[in-house]
Amino acid sequence: MVGRCRLLFVFVFVLVASACARREPPRDPRPLQRACVRALAANCPQATCRRDRYSCYRLGLWHQLGHGVPRDRERTRVLWSKLCDLAHAPSCHKLCRSGHGVRCVDSALLGAAGAGGMPYPPKLEWFMPALARGCKAGDTIACMMRALRYHGRRQRIVWLMNSCDADRRRCMRRGCAEGDPLACAVLCHVGHSASCTALIEAAQAGRGFSRPLPLLSSTLRSDRQR
Repeated sequence: MVGRCRLLFVFVFVLVASACARREPPRDPRPLQRACVRALAANCPQATCRRDRYSCYRLGLWHQLGHGVPRDRERTRVLWSKLCDLAHAPSCHKLCRSGHGVRCVDSALLGAAGAGGMPYPPKLEWFMPALARGCKAGDTIACMMRALRYHGRRQRIVWLMNSCDADRRRCMRRGCAEGDPLACAVLCHVGHSASCTALIEAAQAGRGFSRPLPLLSSTLRSDRQR
């Protein structure tokens, strides 16, 4: 009996997965949409989006549009915020366009690091307007990055991004540990304390920057202690 139940469950799961993957929608898409939404919601618990980032991003879109689920912009914001914290550039960009200014800086940092879906290799001047706006609004890290000594494709984190599609946050940690202040800035901006410490030390000494930044280093240290 248990074996039959398992076979039935596998059969139903394969049917739903096959239907979700169809290019041509069925005549009445509503039951299929509800099934897909339930499947996506199961992969997107409130606490985390680590397992299936694309599904979580898509579920955020559906909540934003009310497509098969209740329109819920707060739910969209929560999903995309968690993804943005995990270095998912499309989520940061969507939040930026929705008026979340701090996420514009996240989007710019990820773009400069080669994780923003921009043409390769990235150029820092593409992201300077967002950093300038963030700096004017009081974002210390945005101000720091305007003095970054940037090397394009030779920037350590940009080079690492070539092999980091699966876990960009892990590669950001590696880049920061190897002395790239841009990688440290990406992580510090979403609250990673050790990366903030590394960024402060690099900025104070001028490592990776066009000049030492003692005032901004002190400001960031004070911000982190609040």
